[in-house]
Amino acid sequence: MKKTYLILTVFTLFMLSCQEKGAENFYQKGLVKASKQNFENALNNFNTAISIDSTNPVYYFDRAFYAKENLGDFAGAIEDYTIAIDLENDDNDANAYSNRGHAQMMLKNYQDAITDIQKAISLDPNNSYSFRNRALLFIEIKNMNMACVDLQQALDLGFTDSYGGEVEELIEKYCKE
Repeated sequence: MKKTYLILTVFTLFMLSCQEKGAENFYQKGLVKASKQNFENALNNFNTAISIDSTNPVYYFDRAFYAKENLGDFAGAIEDYTIAIDLENDDNDANAYSNRGHAQMMLKNYQDAITDIQKAISLDPNNSYSFRNRALLFIEIKNMNMACVDLQQALDLGFTDSYGGEVEELIEKYCKE
């Protein structure tokens, strides 16, 4: 009886290990496809990873960020960011809140967008990407003074070093008098 239990335990652990590796393989393939701007295939790979392992918040976050947003599925991205936040179970994922706020903005849900981005900034006040997202929201609602403050903050926090010259271009376009 003990031997049968031991064999079943080892088999179960082996199967879980294979399942985890399979999900990770599809996830990695999704990242590669996204890096080549093949967003449909990236989405398919992320979907497969999630069907194998639906408990990994990174899979949902990256499916939203790398596939759904690039395909214009902002409602789907919001769902995925929400699942990622829920799976984290600690309400401290500043990036997920910031990105969910950006997706909300793209759907013109401005109140939800500002709520999420404010939460992201409160969780991580040194995240240049969140300030960029809030600046984009302010530009969208035509509050150029606040947009310029946030663009400068994003720049001061190193946005350009991490993500390229978008913030500098926005400052040039909207903040030079």
